[in-house]
Amino acid sequence: MIKNLLFLFCIVSILAACARTEPVTGAKTPNSAQTADDKCCAKIVNYTQHPGVLLTATIAGKDYYSYVAKLTFDILPNGELKRAEQQEETFGAEEEVADRYACTFKGAEFNQNTAWYPYTGFFVTGGKLLAVKDRASKPMKLRKMTRLDRGEVMTQGAEARKSEYSYAPCVGKVRVESGLRLDSFFPTGGSMHFVVNKRQRLNISLPKPMEPFLLLRYHSGALIPTPMRPVLFSINLTEKKLVVQYQSTIERKEPIRSIEARAINPEGEKDEDETEERYQQRTKAFLDDLWSCPIPTTPGEACASAKRIPNPLMFQATAGK
Repeated sequence: MIKNLLFLFCIVSILAACARTEPVTGAKTPNSAQTADDKCCAKIVNYTQHPGVLLTATIAGKDYYSYVAKLTFDILPNGELKRAEQQEETFGAEEEVADRYACTFKGAEFNQNTAWYPYTGFFVTGGKLLAVKDRASKPMKLRKMTRLDRGEVMTQGAEARKSEYSYAPCVGKVRVESGLRLDSFFPTGGSMHFVVNKRQRLNISLPKPMEPFLLLRYHSGALIPTPMRPVLFSINLTEKKLVVQYQSTIERKEPIRSIEARAINPEGEKDEDETEERYQQRTKAFLDDLWSCPIPTTPGEACASAKRIPNPLMFQATAGK
């Protein structure tokens, strides 16, 4: 059993000039003033309505970008989710935090600044998570995470992997005693099944389509969509709030000019100069491309490569916003 040893940091003196690392919550215009000397690092541009932050990491001697985004939803009485007006914030890349494991209105800094998770964790207050099911309604294995000395939790004992990854057990400001995790990531089309007040059943699925992703603009000219993975659900069934943390970890082996945070969601709209048919075609091309990417079992998205040839139907009009 190995605790989470991934170390995430921001190289302030080197990267501050060429990578904006503070959270951004609205659409931004890319800064095109970039010289050849700026190939050291990528600019981050957030085209979504969700807070996000780009950080750098070194894992086993390799350098990575790690982009984290949070999506906050109101839970309606029937279990449907509606995008919350107040989104849970991310910690800034240079924000000083006295206790990485403390539960705050932003959750725990430790969870955001872990460079990579190989699965999805769940923390619940005000009820109990009974099951997670895939898109075919087949139950997925849930493993319990219990407390360690420093206050974080992870799977221990016979069910633990050789390398386990830990979380701070926070639902916003609320600290819970334990959590659950899957063996992989929460799947597209999956569902979560809860009991509230010991008798009321509540089933929750993410809105469809809901696919945050990164658009990587390489210095070579390649334009590569790259998936984000849901690594953490924090569910407050008393306050009817759900926060899902998405993350994408990208090896820095090819120079990237900019990293654009984008999302395909039910609120998406077609461009002014495209037909509804073309919009649907383009959206499907993006989804098919992202869903074809292999699920990572080690740090780094395999699809994050300038050598990859994505579906050209995605780029015959402006990329999905």
